[in-house]
Amino acid sequence: MPLGNLGKCRFRPSRGFVNPKIFLYASRQPMVALRLDSQQGHIPPPLGILGVTDRGRSAFNSSIMKNFLRRNVLPICLFSYIFGIVIQWPVTQNMILQRICVRDHDVSVCADINKHPEIQDKVQAEASQYMTMQSVSTDVPGAVMSLILGAASDRIGRKPVMLLPCVGLLLFAIVLLIQATSVGLWWGYLVLAGLFLGGSGGMMSFMTSISNYITDTTLEESRTERLSKTMSFMGLGAIAGMVMSGMVSDRTAFVVCIVCSIVSVSLIYCFVENVIVQKKEAKTDGSVIHEIVQNIRVGAQTLLSGSDAGKRRQLRMLIFAGMVSTGTFMAEGNIVMLYTQRSPFEWAPTTYGIFIALRQVGAVVGQVAGPILFYKLVGSRSLRNDYMLVQLTHIGCLLGATSIGMATSSTLVYFGILFIVLTGPGQPAMGSITSRLVDPSQKGTFTAFSSFLNSLSVPTSAFIFNNMYSWSVSRGIPSFVFFFYGVYSAVVVVLYGSVKPTSDEEASTKKKD
Repeated sequence: MPLGNLGKCRFRPSRGFVNPKIFLYASRQPMVALRLDSQQGHIPPPLGILGVTDRGRSAFNSSIMKNFLRRNVLPICLFSYIFGIVIQWPVTQNMILQRICVRDHDVSVCADINKHPEIQDKVQAEASQYMTMQSVSTDVPGAVMSLILGAASDRIGRKPVMLLPCVGLLLFAIVLLIQATSVGLWWGYLVLAGLFLGGSGGMMSFMTSISNYITDTTLEESRTERLSKTMSFMGLGAIAGMVMSGMVSDRTAFVVCIVCSIVSVSLIYCFVENVIVQKKEAKTDGSVIHEIVQNIRVGAQTLLSGSDAGKRRQLRMLIFAGMVSTGTFMAEGNIVMLYTQRSPFEWAPTTYGIFIALRQVGAVVGQVAGPILFYKLVGSRSLRNDYMLVQLTHIGCLLGATSIGMATSSTLVYFGILFIVLTGPGQPAMGSITSRLVDPSQKGTFTAFSSFLNSLSVPTSAFIFNNMYSWSVSRGIPSFVFFFYGVYSAVVVVLYGSVKPTSDEEASTKKKD
């Protein structure tokens, strides 16, 4: 064909189609037409900055986010759960106090109740009974569920046991939101909310499942460090929750709690891999009562029978000390709020929230830096040294409670925060001690049994401390309850000091830095 006729020819690709929009008639460049037409459907999309497509950039960012969440899902969920449950705590207490007061008195009296000490005493006494009622409805079901969930986590895995308390927190917050939007105060809402929270296992089961998950997936020599870093987010969540609690209304606090529970459920469901320790399915007749009795029996056997008498003695001491410390710590929180509303302190909710937040800051600092500094000084990791860390925790509780009882001004109350730094290292050390003394296949059952006893100690201690506070207020010595709390802490210090790990136990767990 003469070259002059090329411009009249239509070049067709071998695939048998032509797109007239990109077809090029070129009498002097016939191959251009072939090349353009042959790449129909294969032209890459326009590039963005640095030569990356929008789709590629989106996929890359999504991958980074997923990897980040997968690595840090436990700290994030722990922060979210604790933030949600803490932000509503003082708000709920103030809602109870306010609605009891306005039920029998004028709003102007309740707004300046510190000028009416007789009315204040009656309102606080009745409010403490409501708080005890809510504590019982939360912690007794929580104690029972901790038995079921702890053993179940050995068979069905840790992930489902993490999810259930988050769902319970969601229902708990919804019920309290309904109470906040209602007129007056109905005890039924408080009890129902407590049943939802406790019936799902509550904070104790959530914390235990996270602790077990970490010890299941971490080398023994690294457990204390990882537990310390992860559990510090509990303190951060409590700090943020307490600060925000004094700045929001009751309705807003409950809405935030709902959002936090949804976030925790979503992240755990999507990014936590299930860990099953017990390979063989335990035999059971399917009865809930049988399951409870079985778990109590197995947990008691861990304490009372076995070949190692030294470990049994240490576990019994851990159980008793844990009951004392858990019960008194939870009860002390309610009393501090009531006590600091009185003269000469007269704290507003915001001031109380800031105080508790600063206490949590001190605890987090101690939790993160305490074990590192301690092991740098002693030069080794061992059971004995872990027990010393736990002793420091309760020495801090003793000094902190005593400082509040002796304080005559808000400045002196705030000064007691310095002692709270000592309370930080105890929790990760406790998790490390338990993981060393209990076989992994029985860890879920044992922690469930200990959580059961700890949960029972909370309403018991709340009943004792609330009634003691009412008694001490009527006799003009409201600070007496804090000195009593100091005695409790001193007992725990002595108990931990009595522990003498055997040389074999020390040799098996000791690790040079």
